[in-house]
Amino acid sequence: METPYISNSYELKDLVFSDDAVNDHAIIFDLSRKVNDIISLAMKYRNESALAYDGDDTLTKVIDCLDDLQFNVIRPHQDHIDLALREDS
Repeated sequence: METPYISNSYELKDLVFSDDAVNDHAIIFDLSRKVNDIISLAMKYRNESALAYDGDDTLTKVIDCLDDLQFNVIRPHQDHIDLALREDS
């Protein structure tokens, strides 16, 4: 049997086993949480002016990049998994 997966275009592909969706949900949630932790840490460093050279700009770019990752990659993937879990119940 072919392994279910979610394509790069975030279309659900043969996600037939709820265990797979639950597993995917747990992994994506963990990644999302860790990205949020790094964003919080970067904000803390920026607020403390922790970097001596060009710190505020560099940390702002890091925060913006991670925020984009969260909302353009992780969140859409999570939304599709949530939809699959709702439809499976």
